[in-house]
Amino acid sequence: LGSLEQHLSADGECGYVDVNCPYACGENVQRRNMKEHQFQFCLLRPCNCCQHCKDKVQEMSKKLDKQEAEIEQLKTDVKESGERLVAMVSRITPIDIVLDNVDKHKRDLDVWFSPPFYSSIGGYKMCLKVDFSKTESCEAGVCIMRGEFDKNLKWPFPGEVRLKVSSAFKFKDKQIFRPFLLNKCVRKPDQEINEWMGNLKLPSNYFLSKFEFRIKCNIIRR
Repeated sequence: LGSLEQHLSADGECGYVDVNCPYACGENVQRRNMKEHQFQFCLLRPCNCCQHCKDKVQEMSKKLDKQEAEIEQLKTDVKESGERLVAMVSRITPIDIVLDNVDKHKRDLDVWFSPPFYSSIGGYKMCLKVDFSKTESCEAGVCIMRGEFDKNLKWPFPGEVRLKVSSAFKFKDKQIFRPFLLNKCVRKPDQEINEWMGNLKLPSNYFLSKFEFRIKCNIIRR
């Protein structure tokens, strides 16, 4: 009986007794199958990789890094495309632009540019310019900017610009600009922004501090 207990113990010789893997993988394997487990199946078994294995691991690591970089770039591209689409769809003419703090601009005698907008989806990129530098009046006009669709558009700009200026949310002054086609202001921009296509002049006492300055632009292609 004593020999049997020793035979069946963890340190015994019985091949059918379950024993713990010495590599601490958590598996209990019959002693007779332990060598096979240790050399083929144990996930924690020591492994001396050959150069081929090392090269494959390095290659896969580089591919993984490249894929992660491509995923990040795709995220950036999708975000930028979405922002451009929102900007274009939400700013199809007519466009309302609100200028706050008119009194401050008048005191500082500065020149203000609106955020860029497009005349239509895939159209001309433009911005509004308001010049407060003259004490007797201020001037407002629209400038053509360098845009991402310029190569697909007709040049010189074949349209007209209609500006309306409101105070107390009532449109009081308006002007239509039909610039001469040979004017540089309607040519394809060779720099970031062209000069404005004419300007709407308003007396300096036109504005009241509690009201906003609103300009409405309509781009009409001919």
